[in-house]
Amino acid sequence: MKTIKAGIITLVLFVFFSSFCQSQNIQYRSKVRPVVKAKFDSLYPHATDVILNQSSIHDTTQMLTFNCNCDKNIDLITVVFDTNGNLQNEEVDYGSLNGLPDTIVNYMKKSTTPKCTFLIDEYSKYTNRKGEISYGIIMNRSYILKFKSNGEFISKETIPVMEQ
Repeated sequence: MKTIKAGIITLVLFVFFSSFCQSQNIQYRSKVRPVVKAKFDSLYPHATDVILNQSSIHDTTQMLTFNCNCDKNIDLITVVFDTNGNLQNEEVDYGSLNGLPDTIVNYMKKSTTPKCTFLIDEYSKYTNRKGEISYGIIMNRSYILKFKSNGEFISKETIPVMEQ
């Protein structure tokens, strides 16, 4: 008898929470501008786990983060659209250094000490609205090395405080 009651309670809680989560997803999706949603759906038809970054809702842009289900090395993609649905920026986070251009890997080998380590073997590829590509690599949990697409070093930026 206790197992039946526990099963019923579990089922009721599951139905309640799943409908709550579904309504939250609909609420976020309803805040995405129709032109942005149409462009997003055309560019990323297999996207899942789409999140409208609430803190980035502005009159002129909307930021979405999602899983593209397109490459096993890609963790997440973050995109920014303007009010007309034009893609302004794309940040692709890779979970492996395998796709990093050789020129950048060679720079890293020549210019960093053995004590420098990659943070969890991740890097980001940034594309702006002009199609210009750059890369960012988190090092030693304290700074980001930025590179142009040809591997030319751009800058070293200190990370204020990263959570451990």
